[in-house]
Amino acid sequence: MGFRRTAGSRSTGMSEISAIPHLTARKSSGLQTREWPSRLARLHHIAEQQPLIETRPSLRALNSGIFSDNALRTVFMGIGLASGPALSESLPLDALGMLLSGELVRQAVGAERLVVLVADTHAASNGIPTLQVARRAEQYGSLLDQIRHRSPLPHMRVIMASEIHATAEYREIYKHLQGYVPQGEHEYFKREVADIEYFHRTMGGVVKVGWAMGGRSDATALRDERAFDRRFRSWMGHHVPFVYCKAGRVLDDGKRKASPYLTLDPARRLCIDPDEDVRAKLQQGRLAVSTGTFRGVCKHLSAVARTFGKLIAPVHGTVEQRVEQMLGHIFSNPMPTR
Repeated sequence: MGFRRTAGSRSTGMSEISAIPHLTARKSSGLQTREWPSRLARLHHIAEQQPLIETRPSLRALNSGIFSDNALRTVFMGIGLASGPALSESLPLDALGMLLSGELVRQAVGAERLVVLVADTHAASNGIPTLQVARRAEQYGSLLDQIRHRSPLPHMRVIMASEIHATAEYREIYKHLQGYVPQGEHEYFKREVADIEYFHRTMGGVVKVGWAMGGRSDATALRDERAFDRRFRSWMGHHVPFVYCKAGRVLDDGKRKASPYLTLDPARRLCIDPDEDVRAKLQQGRLAVSTGTFRGVCKHLSAVARTFGKLIAPVHGTVEQRVEQMLGHIFSNPMPTR
């Protein structure tokens, strides 16, 4: 089966209208009529207006492809488990910002689903023992399921990469991909590219939501998801639009930004954990890092809280109080063990 573009259809609900640009009105025969802007125009609006989205890399990506306005039935994102040979120790709260960004994009384009892929196969390709990977994947999957369970995100689906990588269609895509990949590329990159193409082909076209360190040139962005997406465009083509949320924030003057879904040092990140001591961690961080670093963390947490309040449930008060309320909401009604 050759690589192809697919078409999709739009489905929207009245509850989603607030997340997209205002409808434009014009008079026709004395009556007010309303016109929806195109899906791609709404993606541009999201990239320009939402505080959790990195504007410049998102706009560069959206302006560099050839997309079908109809083939956007799925919003896709991957949640990694490892940085090189080291497994993440916990799921940072910044991952919630990435999920909320994905839901904003889904609403903007009227996509049918938000697919969250837990990258267990990818972590194993870094040489991490399979059992350790499986345990961390189970932990991440349970937390993501809990967020979905306690949030009005009925369109969200959590999938393990190992589930799709065993399918005949994925294996065919991965095999075909080898003809386009330069020698020496790591399996992690090849899996990432094949994942995007798989969901594009099997779910009616995708918008991929990743994360970016900032607005610097895409060609030099080696530490964020632009490295994966650049390979996709080089090997597969320009038929998938990419949008980038902001990086996670770290209570560390030497490394202020990092992946929103990975941490090797949970003491320097607020994490999605029912036992997280938000007050203690922020107080310790205030004393340990510069004012600029601490303000950067609080500003990002405020943006996550504002978006949470719009999409999930209202939160109020100081940054500390709003983070506590978000975690309290997520874990107030635990779901059965995954």
